[in-house]
Amino acid sequence: MYKYLKNSYLLWTVAIFWSILNNSVKGIGIEYHRENKSGDRAHKKRGYSLVELMIGATLLTVVLAGTFSALGQALFLSEKVQHSNFVTELLQSELNEVNNYNWDRIITLPASESFDPAKYFSDIPLKNYTCTRTVVNHSTYSNMKEIRLTVTWDDMRGKSYSRELVSYYAKGGMNDYNYEAL
Repeated sequence: MYKYLKNSYLLWTVAIFWSILNNSVKGIGIEYHRENKSGDRAHKKRGYSLVELMIGATLLTVVLAGTFSALGQALFLSEKVQHSNFVTELLQSELNEVNNYNWDRIITLPASESFDPAKYFSDIPLKNYTCTRTVVNHSTYSNMKEIRLTVTWDDMRGKSYSRELVSYYAKGGMNDYNYEAL
């Protein structure tokens, strides 16, 4: 059977595998000696072969590439969560202010206008945020307004996001009651 495998790729594959295995044995701390023609032991083989160094460099490159890719994704997700939390606080702050208006002021608000986020967060750069407040009549009730607050922003990759908060304000409702009771 050996004569059939003599020139085959299988024999070469086994020979290369065996060579790599023998060379890697010394890399894990097992030392071996070879005898020279006279029968005495030759000096210990030390160091790594070029193949071992190339395999190690390739593995290191793959691990580092995966690590940096995961780190980049983590930074992106962290920024996305920061923006989302900030926008939620911004929308809630504007809604709280609108809830403090009385009915007479609500009905005089323009149908759509921008609001300035700097009045709530003056220490944060806000150039990426576009904030709008839309006030429309409720479709069913004449003494009710729908207040829609919208914030849009772009992330570091240039993708646009938008978050919206919708609330209703009624004449004589809970928010308006504070002003009529006085």
